[in-house]
Amino acid sequence: MSKKATESLPALLRTRGVPEWVRQIVKEAAAEFGVAAVHIYTKSRKADVCLARYASIYRVKEKKRRLSSGQIGKWFDRNHTSVFFSLARHAQITGRPALTSYDLSGRPIKQPNRKGKGR
Repeated sequence: MSKKATESLPALLRTRGVPEWVRQIVKEAAAEFGVAAVHIYTKSRKADVCLARYASIYRVKEKKRRLSSGQIGKWFDRNHTSVFFSLARHAQITGRPALTSYDLSGRPIKQPNRKGKGR
């Protein structure tokens, strides 16, 4: 992400209508996974960013179960099926309860390589 893009992140988040409590969840997940919070809102497909994004989306849904996947997707610049995938993948990786009935069984399972995390 360019310097100009990161400088306009607060404006972008306001445009998307991201509430402060969601921003806080993203900051906590970013710190836990060792990535910049700004990258969670981008289209980055790096494994550590994806894991942090999955965790963020899961925690948002866990906190407010009645939120639609479309609304969560708007905040993270994803479509609703990407939100379903994130919820299912995070539950699969961590063993946490499934928050969606999205089925990952037809997809090959590839465990992420988390550098410096005991692997």
